Amino acid sequence: MKTSKKSNEHFIVPFISDYGFKVTFARNSIFSRKAVQLLIDTNTIIKKLKMLRNEFEGMVEDARAGVYDVLCEDEIKRIFIIEMQRGNYDNLFERLQFYAYQIYNTLVQKGKHGFSSLRPIYCICVIEDKIINDDTYCRVLNLRDENNNLIGKNIEFRLIELGKFPIKQANFDQVTTDKEKLLYTMKYAHRINPKDANQIPPFFSEEWLAEAVKKLDTSKMSPDQLAMYHITMVRARTILDYEEKKRNEDRQKMRQEVKEEVKQEVKEEVKQEIKEEVLMEEQAKTIINLYKKGVSIDFIADVMGLSSTQIETIINTLNL
Repeated sequence: MKTSKKSNEHFIVPFISDYGFKVTFARNSIFSRKAVQLLIDTNTIIKKLKMLRNEFEGMVEDARAGVYDVLCEDEIKRIFIIEMQRGNYDNLFERLQFYAYQIYNTLVQKGKHGFSSLRPIYCICVIEDKIINDDTYCRVLNLRDENNNLIGKNIEFRLIELGKFPIKQANFDQVTTDKEKLLYTMKYAHRINPKDANQIPPFFSEEWLAEAVKKLDTSKMSPDQLAMYHITMVRARTILDYEEKKRNEDRQKMRQEVKEEVKQEVKEEVKQEIKEEVLMEEQAKTIINLYKKGVSIDFIADVMGLSSTQIETIINTLNL
């Protein structure tokens, strides 16, 4: 009987991959509870996260449906939408609003007390790169008036741009807060050689981070887990390739539409210029005929709706 060899692969799967994000965040664990607590900047310990159905249907016929990366609630019924984004940042903020208000709409009940059932909704999005041109890497977004008074208290957006996280991989000794530990780990864990002790930050041994890193360490995976990882990565790459192809096709279509619009505009402009030239020629003929018949320049100007100077210019141009 043959025994299967354990894989020699030994690396940390990226937190920001589809597989890495799902196995660390999409479950009630020490890491996921601590991470969510840090990402919403609260000192209140989250005791439990309940995973909710992450698919939703459109509200009306032909409305857009979708899938949340992670949708969960804690023991006090706060709702968390957690999204991880690698590339394709087109309409990112519109998509986040769509996700949050989709949940918001399902919480409102009929009757005069319908809005009393609303619960806090946190829409957390972690992106691999940076999309806003400043140094703020953790951003809070909500509805405020022109005097910065908070108006929308039920929905809060959190945008984390890992591309701006300022601490370099080699400088993990500069990491001091738990939130910095989380963002450092999410940004750099997959770049660290787990066989080189000098590259491993001491805080990786803390229970909450050790739990997550262990889930992503290929040397700790069973053959089935490794197979699932590779399948997930291939699927994610297929989706990314399809989305890139679709964006290229859309851009090509848009360029073609712009070309057609410009071509049509030029065509219309040429038509108008020709029409104006023909009109000017007809006007000139009428002016000349009237002038030859002895009609005064002032009278011609009045009839043609032009100034006497313009009439004289036309006559002089034709050397009459």
